[in-house]
Amino acid sequence: MKLFRFDPVMPITQFGSMNVVAAPVMRNDIGIQVVWMRLDAGGRLGNHQAVKNQLFIVTSGNGWVQTENGDKTTVTVGQAAFWQSGEWHESGTETGMMALIIEGDAIDLPNIAPQRNST
Repeated sequence: MKLFRFDPVMPITQFGSMNVVAAPVMRNDIGIQVVWMRLDAGGRLGNHQAVKNQLFIVTSGNGWVQTENGDKTTVTVGQAAFWQSGEWHESGTETGMMALIIEGDAIDLPNIAPQRNST
């Protein structure tokens, strides 16, 4: 067994982001990477384009996700948002949220029906 720490973490300030820190978890040779992210209370990961397909999995707390022209959609533990490469999006929280973000062109989502949008 090996134990790992994901601190110190990097503050994220691009795109008007605030109260957000991140740490790389892994990257492989086919272009898939995993990043751990913490949005503290009042945190916001500003509006930006997904560079690759991106799965945003909420692991703690709750918050919201939004596409460029869409309404904010509430997300909580056990829920995830998927953005395709090139899609504009942002996320945030009033009370705090942690997420794992899996990015890569080769992401193969589970064969499950997506949850309907809710606010």
